[in-house]
This record gives sequence, C-alpha cells and structure tokens, in this order.
Amino acid sequence: MAELRRLASAVIQLGFAGDDPPGWLQRALADGLGGALLWNRDGAAETVAALRSENPGVLVAMSEAGGSQDWPANGALGVLDPATTGKVASAIGHDLAAAGIAMKYAPVADVNSNPFNPIIGTRSFGSSPGPVASHVVAYVEGIQATGVAACVKHFPGHGDTSLDSHLGLPTVGTDAGELFDGPLRPFRAAAEAGARAMMTAHIRLPAIDDLPATLSRTLLTDILRGELGYDGLVVTDALEMAALERAYGLEESAVAAIAAGADALFLGGWQDPAAGLTRVRDALIAAVSAGRLPEERLAEAAGRVSGLSAWCDRARSTDGHATATGIGRTAAHDAIRVTGTITPLRTAPHVIELAPPWGVRGLRTPWGLLAAMTRRWAGTTGERVDREGLQPAAIPADRPLVIVVRDAYRHPWVGAVLTATLQARPDATVVEMGLPVGQAPRCAAYLTTSSATAVSSEAVADLLTEPRRP
Repeated sequence: MAELRRLASAVIQLGFAGDDPPGWLQRALADGLGGALLWNRDGAAETVAALRSENPGVLVAMSEAGGSQDWPANGALGVLDPATTGKVASAIGHDLAAAGIAMKYAPVADVNSNPFNPIIGTRSFGSSPGPVASHVVAYVEGIQATGVAACVKHFPGHGDTSLDSHLGLPTVGTDAGELFDGPLRPFRAAAEAGARAMMTAHIRLPAIDDLPATLSRTLLTDILRGELGYDGLVVTDALEMAALERAYGLEESAVAAIAAGADALFLGGWQDPAAGLTRVRDALIAAVSAGRLPEERLAEAAGRVSGLSAWCDRARSTDGHATATGIGRTAAHDAIRVTGTITPLRTAPHVIELAPPWGVRGLRTPWGLLAAMTRRWAGTTGERVDREGLQPAAIPADRPLVIVVRDAYRHPWVGAVLTATLQARPDATVVEMGLPVGQAPRCAAYLTTSSATAVSSEAVADLLTEPRRP
C-alpha cells in the first residue's frame, strides 16, 4: 500500500499560490508529491528551494501562458518572425532556470480560428495552422535549450471553441478529415521538435470521441502517442474546471485521465488544495485496488514525471542570462502596427480605457495605458470605463485624447462608446491591446499591440512620446 500511495502522489501536479509551503504541502512533498505549479513569480527561487528541500525530485512548473507582464503575449510574437519567438523563449527559459523552475506551461499551440473564442485570443500565435506551428517549434526549441521543459497546450486544440472550459464543456465541430491539417498541425510539429510535455484540453471533439479529450484514450493514446508519435509527458489541464468537474467529478476525472494516457494530473489549487490532493490520491489508490486502473499504467505515468524532472536537472542552464537583455521590450515595440499618423504629444494626454470584465481567475492580469502615460507625462488625466451603460466623463477639449480598448469587436457597448467618442474627437489615437479584428476605426492613428501585458503598454507609451521615424 505504501508503494501505491507513492505512485498516486507522484502523478499529481498541484498549483501553489504562496511563498512558503504550508505544513500540509510539506508533508505531501515528503510523501512523494510529484509536481507543483507556481502561480506567483515573485520570490520563485526561494519557493522552489523550499519545495525541493522536502522532495528534491519534485517537478516545479510555472504558468503565464498568455505572456507575463515582462513579455509580450504570443499574439504579438505571432506577427513577428519565429526567430524572435525563439529568442524570447530562450530568455524566459534562462530566467526560469536561474530560479530552479523545471517546466513552463507554454507555449499555447491552439490555432485561434474562431476570433470570438472566449479563452484563447492573444494567447495564440495566430489563426493559421502553418504559422502557429512555426512559432510553437521556435518556442519549444528556444526554451528547452536552457533545460526548461516546454508544456505545449491545449491538445487537441482549443482555438475553435465558443465556450470557456473553465465554465463548461466546449464542443468543437472539426471533422476528422480537417483535424490533422488544422488544429493538430502545431502539436504534430511540437512532437517532432521534441517537446517534453503537452497539456490536454477539456473539450469534446465528437468526430473522434464523445468523451472530453482529457479523458479520451482515442485522442491521448491512439492519436497523440500513436499517430503523432509523441513520447513525452502528458499533463491534464486543471481538473477542477467546470468542463470536467460538473459532469464527471474530480475523483472520476482523475482516474479516467490516467487510464486514457495522461501522466500528470494538474490541480489548480484555487478551491481547497489540501482536500483536492487527498481526494485525487485516494481515488487513484481505490481505483487500482478495485482493478479499475492497472497499477502498471499508474507506474508508467509516475515514471514519466520523475524522468522529466531528472532531464531538467541535467539540462538546466546556469549561465546567469536574465531579462536585462531587453528582448521582450524590443519584441513588444516591433509588434505594434500603426494605421494613420501618430502626432507627437506636446502636452499631457487624456486617456480613456474602455475595459469590460475580462478573463478567468488565472488570466486577469493588469492592463491599460493610463499608468504608463502618467509616468511619462506629469498631469496626464484619464478614466477607466468598465461597465456597459457607462459613458466617459467630460473630455478636455484642449488635450490630446488616447482611447484604449481590448478586443473591441467582442463587446458592442465598447464599439458604440468608441464610435460616439470619435465622432466628437476624430483627432484621437486609438490603441487596441487585444485582437485587431475588423476595420480600423476612423481616427488620427490606430495602434494594435496584440498583447495586453505591461511591456506592451510601455512600448505604446514609448511610441506615443517618441514616434518611430520612417
């Protein structure tokens, strides 16, 4: 029973949001917990050291698939050459390696073929399988050259969905004939490039299987391992997400995922992490004891987790390279596209941010332009309009006006406010920090960043204060 308990613990990857591991987590690590994911990047090196002091072989991962505040989102990298993506991934890898991080839950390999997809957006490199595949390969090769494993996600492709899997189970209508040349193409390329890990999607692909991909042996074993030839670690997306939890429950999802071919079970840890860990571990033990899950399959999964951790320990770079190279800032600058003419600011601007509620728990990163402009121009004023029905307050007539939006095409009220404001101030500059879908608005200058991270905000502020010259 002790060996079975160890194997069950080894396949669990638990999200952790603090700096100091609590007592229950320390005990779980000593008991063989296989992996931990850090949500908080600050103080990562100290946190990793504390985790590894209890279990030197623990596989420690980091998220930030949409672009951390220090790096542009994949949407921005997707408008540049894949070589830039490789350089950014390498710089990220060096930073993570220096902190002892073994794996990053990135890159997103989803082809964002449905622009109204509520969850992928600028996390994707683009809407065409070929270019997305090229950027995915560049990212995988760049980060893994530093000894940090890439975890490519979300297999078999979350880009053509209309529902967020955090909230329900999306269904993808792609037929079997379109699958390999469409959403699977970046995953095949990642497998061929030697990606060390892949994450599953909680989506239904009825043309292949009625079960969600995370629970589908057809998708994980027959297609991913068989037809794509992938032999690395398979990680599930968070099992607490409604796409699985509502229909199957946490325990049954865990058992079914391992049986289908997954190797590591990710628990986001945003509910009750200690209880979730116990429930999943005990469910696996009970399933093996009852003959529902072969112990050899559980042992195989645990072996892949420990094997990847060992590879990272051997390959991790320690050359001290850091984000000071400026590659992220340069990429954010280069990704900005401008329609119209930027008029150099001569006085402090007024900034309006049209900001509808955005994203799920792990994706709610600060965004906007007001703070960045305020740092450059004393006297900058502005407001954030964040609810339908609200209108901007009085706009100073004698000040330059900058209007900032994110995925304006998704939200009719944002488009209506933008149009009305531009009728009164056609001299305004508009900055789109999400996906630039549809026609450019009629304004003096229209800037698109395809990224809403802090480094992209700073790049826009640079451009507005010192416009690029031909």
